[in-house]
Amino acid sequence: MKHLNNIVKKPWGEFCDLAENKGKWHLKVIVIKKGKRLSLQKHMKRSELWIVAEGKVQAEKNNKFYTLTPKKLIFIGKKEAHRIKALTNAVIVEISFGNHNEKDIIRLADDYGRI
Repeated sequence: MKHLNNIVKKPWGEFCDLAENKGKWHLKVIVIKKGKRLSLQKHMKRSELWIVAEGKVQAEKNNKFYTLTPKKLIFIGKKEAHRIKALTNAVIVEISFGNHNEKDIIRLADDYGRI
């Protein structure tokens, strides 16, 4: 296991990579500002498990919407279109399984003009 400690600022908030076993799993904490959302995206090489630690979010998975509050979770399989919108300020714990690489993002829609 490798310990990480980098904070990455994003237009919707920030995330911090915490630890990983490269190619097997990756742990990060995502902080999303109220009213903001991540891009609608999918991954070819990893699946993700999101656990709400604080706040209230709307998770989108394959055009279905789920309201999640603390202790609630959702699993996103490889190639499934997904995004999170913060209904309040929110903190999400994300565990990805497989090959975690920030380049493995296929953006389908984005509020911030990213491709």
